Amino acid sequence: RLKGAKWLAKQAHGELHGFTEYWLKDPATVEKLLPFLHDPDPLIVEELIGAIRMMADPRYGNRDDRVIPRAIELLKSDRPNTRIRSALLLMNFE
Repeated sequence: RLKGAKWLAKQAHGELHGFTEYWLKDPATVEKLLPFLHDPDPLIVEELIGAIRMMADPRYGNRDDRVIPRAIELLKSDRPNTRIRSALLLMNFE
């Protein structure tokens, strides 16, 4: 699961190929990732919240309000990177 989460995060950041894959703009992608934001492994959650942040960027138009409650919860995470990524995600919403 962690390997997949890291790969997805790299894709969302365009680090593998220098471009964003078409499926990252598909709303169904975020839909499928929502349950994994409650994964017991905090590193998986950290990687996925970062990936979803990139997908929710206004340039891609893939905002899904259903991520907001979990992102707010993650602002209290023990993991600094999770808190930062959650705050950055929330900045994509008005």
